[in-house]
Amino acid sequence: MANRSAEGNYYHARRNVTGTERVLSILGGIALLAGARRGSLAKRALFGLASASLLARGATRYCPMKARMTDNVPLGQGYANMFRIMAKPFMSGTASIDNFNTLYINELQELHNAKAQMEDLLETLETAVEHGAIREHLGRYRTQIQHHQDEIAEILQRCEAAPEIHEDDAMEALVHETEKMRKVSGSDALRDAGIVASLQRLIHHQIAGLGTAATYAKTMDRMSEAEILHRIMEEDKAVDDQLSAMAKELINPAAAGKQDIQAAVPAGEPVLP
Repeated sequence: MANRSAEGNYYHARRNVTGTERVLSILGGIALLAGARRGSLAKRALFGLASASLLARGATRYCPMKARMTDNVPLGQGYANMFRIMAKPFMSGTASIDNFNTLYINELQELHNAKAQMEDLLETLETAVEHGAIREHLGRYRTQIQHHQDEIAEILQRCEAAPEIHEDDAMEALVHETEKMRKVSGSDALRDAGIVASLQRLIHHQIAGLGTAATYAKTMDRMSEAEILHRIMEEDKAVDDQLSAMAKELINPAAAGKQDIQAAVPAGEPVLP
């Protein structure tokens, strides 16, 4: 899905390369790099460019060609997104905040990035969880998050600010911990319990940021924006409440060996209202 502003000129640079594709890209890039050491100048140049492209794809987990095909992102914008991701480690920290409006914009940009990171994580976790009810829940939440990103991008456009300036480093750390939990859990039931708990930490982080941004908007009498941010916060709270109920009644008892996780929810029973 392409996430765009109301004017249609914004494209979301979500990580679109899977873990398997990333490994294959890096291995292919290394192989082509070895091939670039032999042959004519034209051959070495061709192999070198192909190697650099694959290595960049693996390093950034972003493919401009794939973004063009799946998200309808212009190819030039896709390569700009890739270079921006590559440049992140070398960029200076957050710009100085010299007024309240800048503080508000900074909060919105980090919220937008947090939502983007959450969307990418959910796409991975949907295939990792064992319980069908959780998969359904995560799929619906991911669709909801895509809409949230669009709404926050539109607010930033009103502020004449770009969505992708500040990345939420705290969210990135929480995402890393969630992925680690997915890999180290010893059974399907334990993995589901750990994933649900980790996701709730991620949602709580977003709720805190949304509440702060809504308060900032009210302070500046940007009431319509405050209402949007407050509604998004309430929607995240509802998802958190649903996860809490699932953990208490289904997931945690199964992880503790007290019930059959698949028998806990009747087939076809809806998870979300």
